[in-house]
Amino acid sequence: MSDVFVRDEGPLRRCTLARVARRNALSLDVCRQLQSAVESAREDIALIAIDHEGDTFSSGADLREIAPTLTADHAAPGESPTLRAIWNLFTAIESADKPVVAMVDGRCLAGGLELALACDLIAATTSARFFDAHLAGGLLPAGGAAIRLPERIGPTRSFRLLVEGIELDSRQALEWGLIDVLWGTRDELNSWLRSLSERLSAHPRGLVSGIKRQFAAARHPRDGRRFELELAELEAYVANGRSELRTRLHRYVDMR
Repeated sequence: MSDVFVRDEGPLRRCTLARVARRNALSLDVCRQLQSAVESAREDIALIAIDHEGDTFSSGADLREIAPTLTADHAAPGESPTLRAIWNLFTAIESADKPVVAMVDGRCLAGGLELALACDLIAATTSARFFDAHLAGGLLPAGGAAIRLPERIGPTRSFRLLVEGIELDSRQALEWGLIDVLWGTRDELNSWLRSLSERLSAHPRGLVSGIKRQFAAARHPRDGRRFELELAELEAYVANGRSELRTRLHRYVDMR
């Protein structure tokens, strides 16, 4: 069974996270499937949506896959194939020549929030909830949360999410600028999505992708070095506290 269902609906490519038993955790396989779906969209696809089954958009990186690298002596988090696959997926989303929309109809946390932040738009229903769980799992962000989140909502509000650990409901997320579009139900959200894909498909090919490249050029000072530094902070933390991390991470994995 695939953990990601991909279907084309006219000018819309819909990529549905369907790993409900693991709260749509981002495994190596899920990341590779999503990246392939984003990169293989035909020319006539005008919009890509990432949505989900179940009540969680994504709970973030699959800790069962990355825990061995984080807890093994002399291993570095950057050696985790899953963590690297997450990086590659987020890069593919940002560099895609088609807009990518995150569709959130439930909880969105940790690396799931980082996945949404990598998209061009975050659209949600009133059932959406946003929470960063890195501290609860005894980890630092390594998927761009410390970079993309302040860009979107500013450093103070980012601090409240990342450090204070507050959870935002959908209306507060809209007020803060964390999400861009809010609808009452998933049906209303899907109706808006289909309408947007039709409008975008009416534009000459290359126009929307050109705007995306202009946005990317505006972000040019935010080069890959900043993401490497974010990972370096995680690696230093892991190296200095691996024994405690083993205990906290194993407890957290068991709890989840």
